[in-house]
Amino acid sequence: MNAPFYQMFMGDKAEQNSLALLEGRLPLPDGIDEPTRCFLSQCGFHQGHSMTPLEVSTEDHIYFWSRNPENKGSEPHGLHNGHFKAWTFSAMVAQCDALVRHIPLTTGFVPANWRHLMNFAIEKKPGEFRLKKMRTIQLMNSESQANYKKIGQLAVSYGEEHHLLADGQCRSRKHHQAIDLALSKRLVWDLLILQRRAAGWILNDATS
Repeated sequence: MNAPFYQMFMGDKAEQNSLALLEGRLPLPDGIDEPTRCFLSQCGFHQGHSMTPLEVSTEDHIYFWSRNPENKGSEPHGLHNGHFKAWTFSAMVAQCDALVRHIPLTTGFVPANWRHLMNFAIEKKPGEFRLKKMRTIQLMNSESQANYKKIGQLAVSYGEEHHLLADGQCRSRKHHQAIDLALSKRLVWDLLILQRRAAGWILNDATS
């Protein structure tokens, strides 16, 4: 990020300027390129929408870790998932853990042990260890990942509440299953064939 945006969104007035941008009150500086200006002009709230409150309560924290599997890997600088699952049985420790997640989420502060990622190769097919046949994933700190999931869930909930997400996207929510999306795609293809209509189809898969 370069000037003047670095000073606007990374300095002491970052929160104030970010909120002003979302509410459409931030005057954009002269001299910025047109694509950037167009992007920033689209960053505001839709009419009648407001911010989603960010909070990690003790109840949220306990609910998340009680459902999160213990055998999931994590980056080795932090604690393993099993520690957090065990600590949900102590009200005092769970409250402290929730606070440790809440502060970075609401202030933007990033703890030092959250700043590490570890590349890890996993098998696409069981027993296939050739590098070109494997998939590389990145492991992160357990608490950091918990917050990312929290943000993602809030974003999807916000989009659904304000009808910003099409039902056909079949996102990872209750009553939205991959099998329904596969059936929908098959029916669309059949309909295009029956009506002799041309169409474009985009399939996106992340590759290394």
